[in-house]
Amino acid sequence: LRHLSSSSSSSSFSSSASTTSSLSTEPLLECFDATTETTFRVPFSQFYNSSFLIETDARDTSTRTKRKRKRKRKRKEATPLRCRHDFRNSTVFFHVGKAGGGTFQTHQRAHRLRLRPVHPSPSSRIVDRLVSLDASSPDALVVNVRDPIDRFVSAFRWRLLRLCSPDDERERGKRGGAAEADRRCKISEELEEEERMLRATYRSDPNVLAEALCDDGDDGTRREKARRDMTRMGHSATLREWLDFLVGDHVSGIPTVGLRELWVVPLETPPGADDEPQFERHVDRLLLSLLRSKYGRDPDVMRRIRRTFDEVNTTVGVGSRHSAADYYYQDGRDKGNDDG
Repeated sequence: LRHLSSSSSSSSFSSSASTTSSLSTEPLLECFDATTETTFRVPFSQFYNSSFLIETDARDTSTRTKRKRKRKRKRKEATPLRCRHDFRNSTVFFHVGKAGGGTFQTHQRAHRLRLRPVHPSPSSRIVDRLVSLDASSPDALVVNVRDPIDRFVSAFRWRLLRLCSPDDERERGKRGGAAEADRRCKISEELEEEERMLRATYRSDPNVLAEALCDDGDDGTRREKARRDMTRMGHSATLREWLDFLVGDHVSGIPTVGLRELWVVPLETPPGADDEPQFERHVDRLLLSLLRSKYGRDPDVMRRIRRTFDEVNTTVGVGSRHSAADYYYQDGRDKGNDDG
């Protein structure tokens, strides 16, 4: 704050004397800077301004001799101020696979929020914190949900796309984000077994696995094998598995200082409105509610934040979604037939 209100040349922030006076009339936001991992308050316009620079310590690795190479010198460098609304200590996001979690994360980042994500499967460590007696533990949980059959089909087809097939021409590796699915596939000994199971055992067809899961044969062997195979498929954890600690007798054991709020964000498309970004509106309402819990007593701040939301959403929108239909099928089927 001293730097923000000062026009001296020693300021750590690149703000001029002419702008300092105008900034002082703006409301202040709490900024968690992702570069320095520190928290301080900044004027509203600087919070959302990625061109605003801050001086940080960096390592100078440009050396000429072997001795100097071992002695890395500190230096100052100007880096963009990357402000975030930090909710990591108070709010956990259960990112349920193939239920809009990627879109949620995209909007969260675009609107400069940070929650504590859990993906791709439930974390016992985070659950323990949610039901902990420690008053500093998170007290809010966000979970994205989707029709279970739609999610099952989407998970099957997405895993079939992401995993390397025997004749795959894409770059192979153990890692790779969703945005890289058109040029990179994932492979490891365990993933090879999963891909072979989806392609060979269930013929690259989610309906074949679904029929096996519903097989009422005399000995139930096929059904039990299908259940085991489903647990091997990525993004297959059911909502019951994610929220088991909130079901049945577990609820009575949650202390009063533990979980207080459960936010459910449904991935839905209203009938007759296939392109309607209903899910995105759910996400925005939730993010605004979180910000209201922090700044709700200041109507000027919330008016500015809503205006910023509208501006950001014109560049994010429905295009942040991804599915197997965005890329292609490895088995040659028309991607237009995908509803996942």
